[in-house]
Amino acid sequence: MSYRNIKFLNHNIGKNEPVFIIAEIGATHNGDVNQALSLIKTAKKVGAQAVKLQTVAPDYSYCEGTLSHDVFQDLSLSFEDMLKMKNYAEQLGLIIFSTPGDFPSLEIVQELDFPIMKISSGLMTNKPLVEAVAKTGKPLIISSGMAYLDEIARTIRFAREAGCSELAVLHCTSVYPCKDDLVNLSAIERMEKSLNLPVGYSDHTADELACSLSVMKGAVIVEKHLALSQELAGPEKGTACDPDQFEKMVANVRRAEKMIGSGIKRPNEEEELGRKLHRRTIITVKKIPKDKVITSDDISVMRGNLEHIGLTPELYETIIGMRASIDIEKNEPLNIGMFKINK
Repeated sequence: MSYRNIKFLNHNIGKNEPVFIIAEIGATHNGDVNQALSLIKTAKKVGAQAVKLQTVAPDYSYCEGTLSHDVFQDLSLSFEDMLKMKNYAEQLGLIIFSTPGDFPSLEIVQELDFPIMKISSGLMTNKPLVEAVAKTGKPLIISSGMAYLDEIARTIRFAREAGCSELAVLHCTSVYPCKDDLVNLSAIERMEKSLNLPVGYSDHTADELACSLSVMKGAVIVEKHLALSQELAGPEKGTACDPDQFEKMVANVRRAEKMIGSGIKRPNEEEELGRKLHRRTIITVKKIPKDKVITSDDISVMRGNLEHIGLTPELYETIIGMRASIDIEKNEPLNIGMFKINK
């Protein structure tokens, strides 16, 4: 049974819909609201449909003295800054949303009324937070780095039981940067079949290639870190795309969408003419007088032009040994009315 598509505001998410592209800027704004606003503007310019933040109260998410605690102390933005970012994103027609890392952060995200919620890979087994996020009733995206399939299914069950109905999962590998042999894009197909919901891809490789390849494997959402430059990528240096790379990624994702097609093997409209022009038919290679018995020296399986379409090659052996009922010119396509059975 195929899953049903879901909706993020006015964006349909799922099969036969445009891939939803998210620019992750949660750690590349470096705690600077002006840099964050520039990232939002850039995300719109390079073709993203959404920007994603990470909202963290460091004292409630990480123990003091840990690297993550120190990093997110520096990355914290005020409520007023986040509201300014939300208003700006909405003016540009972008969806802006966040991953709340803890209960105080969830309160902030709820007050900002972001239209989507996100659970990061590191929070996927945080059942109390997953349930609290799900109870908001907002569409939910769950990243699945480091997870077994049964763990993902259990988290989905927790979210659904708590009231979430619009749900998608992202395949990702929580290695920064992620080497090619760890990407495992084939998991996307397996996850979709097993979980029966929209599956996307969150990328941590050093460039943009895996994102377009993920679409060929069925990803309907693509998330990639965006930085104004590699020098300004902060903790995401080595995994974030600069604007040119991100724009190239978006273009390749859109190309990949077109290349997937319907999956039905049949000639397309442009090939129909080629069927007539390029496929071989039976045509004479010399003049054949009336009553002559046809031999292999008289005919060949050839390409002519649109006015030179003869009998199908399947009749080649049948024609040999038949007698011409009329004079036939050289390079003339054959039809069955030109012959009679040789007696």
